[in-house]
Amino acid sequence: MHRGNFSAKDYEIEKIYSGMVLNFVKTGYPNPGKGQPAWKPFTKLGRDYYQIDFDDNLRMPGPKKGYQDGAIKLWVDDAEKFV
Repeated sequence: MHRGNFSAKDYEIEKIYSGMVLNFVKTGYPNPGKGQPAWKPFTKLGRDYYQIDFDDNLRMPGPKKGYQDGAIKLWVDDAEKFV
């Protein structure tokens, strides 16, 4: 199978991301591994999420708050106005 023209960075990202998926399958916790920010569980209140994006040093931004704030506001706060 032809995999395309990937850089060394692409293969490192593949290894990190595959490890996260494997950790999730094995433990239910997709810890990205050594040197990366910890993954916090999603909560209804904070709607924490983990941004998966890699900089030039293969670091990820990691935990963020307020996943889909605009959509949540629409369906929870604004939808009643249209009913």
